[in-house]
Amino acid sequence: MKKIAFLLFFIGTTSLNAQLSVDEIQFNRKEHAKELSDTSFGVLNTEEIEGFGGLDYFVFDSTFQITASFIKKKAEALKC
Repeated sequence: MKKIAFLLFFIGTTSLNAQLSVDEIQFNRKEHAKELSDTSFGVLNTEEIEGFGGLDYFVFDSTFQITASFIKKKAEALKC
């Protein structure tokens, strides 16, 4: 159950951080590490925190950032 909670927490915090600058990404990574080290969030317990060496991240590469626009279309009625 803890692994599922951690996964949902991790996905929720990282999926909202797309297309950020290097400084913003580094800041978010540090904040995420603080949250993982805090037992009040309930992600890791004290034993797990002591053995936790941190997360591995890919090096930031702005060439993978894209510029895009989202255009919402009206939903079509489902045909049954």
